[in-house]
Amino acid sequence: MAQYICSICWRGGLSIVAETVAEYNYLKNQPAQHETWFLDGFVFRCESEGQILSGGQCYGWQIHPMIGGEFKFENIQIFELSVYQHLMGQLLRQWKQLAPGEAVPPIEILDE
Repeated sequence: MAQYICSICWRGGLSIVAETVAEYNYLKNQPAQHETWFLDGFVFRCESEGQILSGGQCYGWQIHPMIGGEFKFENIQIFELSVYQHLMGQLLRQWKQLAPGEAVPPIEILDE
């Protein structure tokens, strides 16, 4: 069975970016991929505006563009990495069950 390295586009698409881990590891270090895959322009802006990550943190979308959030700097914030991964996992599980064109149901975040 073939294994592929895939990327989920902010628009919600899924595409193969490499056919092997070795190919992915090579490609991810190419400057041409930094903006496309990792949105490094947003990272540079976050850092220049004082949003500096600590250990275990990541930048993420306040409202993911896949569910209607705007693809702009003001929609980015710092998250605990484990929290953001959990949120994105929930979102993707819901998203993959939808029929094409069906709206993603509203997401409610509860403070516990």
